[in-house]
Amino acid sequence: MSRKATAATPLTIFGISFLLAALSPLPVRSDNGAPVVVVPPMTLGKSGVIYRNPTVAVAPDGAVTIAAESGPTNGSRLVVADLSAAGVGEAVTLDFAGPGDCSEPSLTYDSSGTLHLVWSERRAEAHVIRYVRRLPGKQWHDEGIISTTSALECEFPLVACDRSGRVWATWQAGYTTQYAVYLAWRDGVSSAVLDMTGARGDHHNLYPQLFPDSPYPVVWYEETGNSFRLRSAVPAPSRTTFEIVSPLDFDRLDVNQMPWLFQAPTGMLGGVWTDLVDNRVRVLMGFQSALSRGEGLVADSTLSGDAAQPFAVAVGEETVALAWTSRLPTGSAVFVGRVDGSSRVGPSLALPLPADDSFARPRLVAGGGRLVHCVWFSDASRGGRGSLYYAALRF
Repeated sequence: MSRKATAATPLTIFGISFLLAALSPLPVRSDNGAPVVVVPPMTLGKSGVIYRNPTVAVAPDGAVTIAAESGPTNGSRLVVADLSAAGVGEAVTLDFAGPGDCSEPSLTYDSSGTLHLVWSERRAEAHVIRYVRRLPGKQWHDEGIISTTSALECEFPLVACDRSGRVWATWQAGYTTQYAVYLAWRDGVSSAVLDMTGARGDHHNLYPQLFPDSPYPVVWYEETGNSFRLRSAVPAPSRTTFEIVSPLDFDRLDVNQMPWLFQAPTGMLGGVWTDLVDNRVRVLMGFQSALSRGEGLVADSTLSGDAAQPFAVAVGEETVALAWTSRLPTGSAVFVGRVDGSSRVGPSLALPLPADDSFARPRLVAGGGRLVHCVWFSDASRGGRGSLYYAALRF
């Protein structure tokens, strides 16, 4: 069923030359190896509107799409905005999202240019998982509720596409201290919704993440006593049944810090987290390899401040881009950095914008030409303005 989106708040229109520079394939380098800002931080959306939890995806043609929560926390709606070299679109509110509170959007493109979007939406007494598609011609198709546990609280959905075109979605579902991990997939041949944890769902199974083109397509944190460990669902040759294993060579990863995982340039996995190092909270990164087994190295080169909410994405064949917020005496700032190979930590760069007490949740996605797109917001719950931000950098 084709659905439309209702136009809402216009984006702040910024110079198209910035977008053209960002989408250019020409290499840009800095003298010291730090990432180069090619689209300076810009405020998106309408002044006075509160935004939260943005996420970002890049289409095969290089266009950038951003989704975020908008409005009061007990009645959020979803907004979607498109940026491209042809111009800057408007933020639109999805009129088929709701009427319950909508949160935690996740989106991705497949190779055909179809956009896939999932989120958590309040229905009756619990949140369910909703899924929609937007075809290359911009027509929306509402695929409805994909979770099958209406009595359970469904949270932290993620969506990804693999090289074959199969769409994967995952989330956690449960109540109190019992949470299971669910996986849904759709392609031209089959579809399914599976409880990946089964009998192991009688305790915490949290924060599932998707890497459908890696050896470990679904990874999450399983509570074991007073600790956590990484678990993964590995598909059988039929790709319809799964075996639960521990990801290889990740036994040193500090999973009690619940790192955010990413697919490393090698095709295996990496993790990024924060920990106390010399009386200051720093960003650490570990890779899945026989040598490091996930053991962390300090991945930021800042001189002061406490790091929070790190995120990472692979860029090319040997570089990892990372972003985080840093709590400084003057307020908070958004930093970006890089790691080359398995251990070469490059300079960290503070994005050029005034310090704020509440910058939060930077998210990255890599596009062509070693371009990385970054979104984040100013957290109104911590005294911020609720603004939504975008920048692009070359690595």
